[in-house]
Amino acid sequence: MAGCRAYAEAVVAGKARPHLCAPAGAGAAAQIAEAIGVEAVALQPMVARIGCAGGTGIAVKQAEYFGIRDCRTAVAINAEEKLCRYACLGFGTCAEVCPFGAITMDESDLPVVDLEKCTGCGICVRECPKNIIFLAPRSKQTYVRCVSHDKARAVKEACEVGCIACKLCEKECPEGAITVTDFLAGIDYEKCNDCGNCVLVCPNGTIWNARKEKEREAEVVSKGGSASV
Repeated sequence: MAGCRAYAEAVVAGKARPHLCAPAGAGAAAQIAEAIGVEAVALQPMVARIGCAGGTGIAVKQAEYFGIRDCRTAVAINAEEKLCRYACLGFGTCAEVCPFGAITMDESDLPVVDLEKCTGCGICVRECPKNIIFLAPRSKQTYVRCVSHDKARAVKEACEVGCIACKLCEKECPEGAITVTDFLAGIDYEKCNDCGNCVLVCPNGTIWNARKEKEREAEVVSKGGSASV
């Protein structure tokens, strides 16, 4: 349904549940449910995650795009700068459409999500023409930063951090939360406990876990290295 008004009317008419508005949160959903006399449904907080780490200098460029700096426009005319056909275009359409200012573009032309501002509304997911943004439980820190279904050879030629379907993550996950399907690793968040084993064995750094990365940086610093390594 289009817009807040249409959703509100559908809730009042009993055609929609009051927990579907992510920005309002669980508290508002419970209040609405009480007001209209229906059972409140628990709302699992979600957050936007970026399923691509192939920014400038990481993903191989095959051409230069000089058109309108809008991802949707570029896709409409098949303007692909990067060799990886699945990669983020880096034009920042997701940042422009986010109503909460939760997305910014970094120095490598990749979107970065501010978890403090993100409400999990899903607008960026809907507007991304490359389908590299997805919603995941806010409580989980582990996610795959690649959406390519190409075979390993093609991935290696196009990007330094793409998933090569080596299945090491699948083998090392104690909960069976990761499976490699169609040459891409995927996480079952019902099973994932954020242990970070997959992060440690991933040869390309395709799988990310903020806690594990901080631990790894701390270990490098303690050994006299640089946290930026």
